[in-house]
Amino acid sequence: MSAPKNPKYPPHPRLRQARRAAGYASAGAFARAAGIEEGGYRHHENGTRPLTAEAAQKYAPLLHCDWVWLFSGDGAADGATSPTDGNPEMIEDDDTSAFERMGFALVNVYDATLSAGHGAVNGQQIIVDHKLAFRLDWLRSRTSASLDKIGILRVQGNSMEPDLRSGDTVLIDMSVTEIRRDGMYAISYRDGDEAMVKNIRRDPRNRRLIIRSSNSSDYPEIPDVRDDDILVWGRVLWVGRNIE
Repeated sequence: MSAPKNPKYPPHPRLRQARRAAGYASAGAFARAAGIEEGGYRHHENGTRPLTAEAAQKYAPLLHCDWVWLFSGDGAADGATSPTDGNPEMIEDDDTSAFERMGFALVNVYDATLSAGHGAVNGQQIIVDHKLAFRLDWLRSRTSASLDKIGILRVQGNSMEPDLRSGDTVLIDMSVTEIRRDGMYAISYRDGDEAMVKNIRRDPRNRRLIIRSSNSSDYPEIPDVRDDDILVWGRVLWVGRNIE
């Protein structure tokens, strides 16, 4: 099927909409994940360079949408939520209210790692690297924390295999600062600078904590830990993994 030579509406708003609907919070995040040249893609999404039919056919499979719709506005989006007139609202990257209207929330992805081994030291200042979009109703089914208390960090090491692998990302509810129930937590010892992710449960006999690695054959559990011995960064809600 050939696309019209003169699209009914400029295609760059549809391209931005499709990218966000596919879960990429920024143009750079999509370009890196797709292995395409970031500058050229930004020109297409910003409308500073015309989107060609060839480029639309290249982007569409990566964004799970129909390339004819992406290029011309004709037909169905097939993956990107489209207004009935085919002309999506212009949304700036920092317009979080627009995401909320579409039922999404932007979650901070921090430039920091959590240890799942012996030696991944997080000695750097934690800064926001980029953001990822999550369905707001899905987030609210798991936590009532404000969005600034929810974050994503990367795991490094093998102590939590097979539950977590090095390179995985974890969504953390940082409003949780105490161990109130058994689960997987991001913690650090008060006398150290290493942030780590571990399974933690409370010993019913003495009410102290037992810190466990999923890879228990290489990393023995640590019993009899007092609450005051650790700092709780948050509780793990979700795990993300790239398929290689």
